Amino acid sequence: MMNETVTLPTEDAVAAIEEFIQKNGLKDVVLRISAGSEKGDNYIGEMHKIEIASKHDKCVLHNLIVKTTSDKGKSEVLKLDDLYNREAYLYNVVLPTFKKFQKEHKVPTEEQFDFVKCYKADQNLVLMEDMCARGYRMHDRYYPYDSDHLELALMNLARYHSISFAMKKLDPETYKKLAKSVDKSVLYDKYFDPIIERSLFEATTVMDDASKAEKLLSFSKNGVEKFHKYIASKSATPYDVICHGDCWTNNIMFKYENGKPVDMKFIDWQIARACSPVTDLSYMIYLSTDAPMRAKYNSGLFNVYYDTIGKQLTYFGCNIEECYPRAIFDDHLKEFLPYGLLMSTMVIPIMLCNKGTELDVVEMCKVDTSTAKTTQYTKKIKDRLNGVVDDFIKLKLI
Repeated sequence: MMNETVTLPTEDAVAAIEEFIQKNGLKDVVLRISAGSEKGDNYIGEMHKIEIASKHDKCVLHNLIVKTTSDKGKSEVLKLDDLYNREAYLYNVVLPTFKKFQKEHKVPTEEQFDFVKCYKADQNLVLMEDMCARGYRMHDRYYPYDSDHLELALMNLARYHSISFAMKKLDPETYKKLAKSVDKSVLYDKYFDPIIERSLFEATTVMDDASKAEKLLSFSKNGVEKFHKYIASKSATPYDVICHGDCWTNNIMFKYENGKPVDMKFIDWQIARACSPVTDLSYMIYLSTDAPMRAKYNSGLFNVYYDTIGKQLTYFGCNIEECYPRAIFDDHLKEFLPYGLLMSTMVIPIMLCNKGTELDVVEMCKVDTSTAKTTQYTKKIKDRLNGVVDDFIKLKLI
């Protein structure tokens, strides 16, 4: 049955593929297995591409991705069972419930939030459709989004969040049950607190202006407490939604026509959680854009997102001023937008580091906060971080 060019890392992965073959009644097939990502594309899971092809004519019948991990050290430090369980809950329960809810309320197919087809998800692995075979690909993490990528991403984020708002209005008990299962973070605990402190401090050392560094240093005080407040569901209640939690460039895949993105899909739901929708919005904007792009839109980026939520809610017969009043949204921007600043200091150095110098997440967790500067800040990283801090100073949020 198998003709492997790369060995699957776990017995669970092998069993999942065999189960898929049996369920789909496939016979006389051969597997072509290859690496599913490069170093720097993801930092927690191991990805493998699986092509299931006919032995007779070599025709590819199914294109799959299996995500798992064989690194016991990483599993213990990052509590990977919890992360995989969280993603499994999203794929097995939350996302199907959201899909059914949209269909029940006759949201136009082309306006529905859609997600990658998942065939199996549990505490050890995720087996899903390989979207690359359908023409989807990640945007290059070294380059900020242009207008086409950014607006498409924001609109799809808004479509996703609108389902939570509509469900809270029309079926509050179901939403409450779903949200209760994801109201706790499964990644950001004591292991990440030192990373937060160190990332904020080190970012102050690469500011191009002393007053700017001072403002960031002032913001950094009680940074860990601020961080945990941002991601707490109770901080946003009753206007929390089930957030993606990690919607940066490498967790979004785009489909293109004539060189322009026409569709997108979120991947990697391992740190999804119930909290303010602005945490997702801020994370996406400040991790995926640069200062010139944000300046082009000014506050228009927030309007693209908010107006799309309003449009989506009309399909459910809901009014945005009842579900997420503009005044509340503006308050959330003031309160939760700095989450994007905080995460920028942590993620931008990882995202934009030179190839071959990618950081190991486990090693990051082990480094003492008193250790001298550990991050390699290239000019690209420094410029991007300075641009983010400039924005928050202009917004008078630091």
